[in-house]
Amino acid sequence: MDYFKKEGRAQVHYFSRHNLPVDWKLKVTGDHNRSNLAAAYELAKLLELNSQTVRQSLENFAGVAFRLQTIGCFNDIGVVNDTTATTPTAAEIALKSFPEKKIIWIAGGNSKGLPYQGLLDTAAKRIKKIVFLAGTATKTFRQDLCEALGEKGGEVDLGIFTDFKKAVEVALVNAQPGDIVLLSPGFTSFGMFENEFDRGRQFNQLVEPYLQSSHEK
Repeated sequence: MDYFKKEGRAQVHYFSRHNLPVDWKLKVTGDHNRSNLAAAYELAKLLELNSQTVRQSLENFAGVAFRLQTIGCFNDIGVVNDTTATTPTAAEIALKSFPEKKIIWIAGGNSKGLPYQGLLDTAAKRIKKIVFLAGTATKTFRQDLCEALGEKGGEVDLGIFTDFKKAVEVALVNAQPGDIVLLSPGFTSFGMFENEFDRGRQFNQLVEPYLQSSHEK
């Protein structure tokens, strides 16, 4: 970075998520999303764009489909689709984006051979319940997570499912007002689904009746 600053014609600007004004009401969650918007904010200032237009644009940005995407809310229960989290690191970031002990987590799938100790540590501290999706990585990950949870493992673990519809139903039924039902698998989708986007679309379809029933009340 210092080389480009000294030798290149481009300017180097440093920023962090803290650059965004604290009173801005963003629709996206997570520190990583805030950092992305902070980068856009700094660029907009360099281009001398209208400050009010920039604020409106960033506050109205609802994120990208299937990436920590808020699908809706029913009975004060939030539903978030993060199906593109196909690595442990991505799922770890998702878990850190929501309050501790409020997450009903849908996770599991096939392994990429990536380490997941960081995800284990984060999950043990933050999740309220977990629904496992069947896959080559799930059994070992489940065992390791239960060990990390200790005596609470039996209370948190809602089982492994090969039926995605049943898995989603179990997650939704076990959620209480104030909870977040989070699909953020941490592993690949191959086997049960065509790809992660197929998994995400199915999730949205399964959740839709719950959201609709809430709107009709």
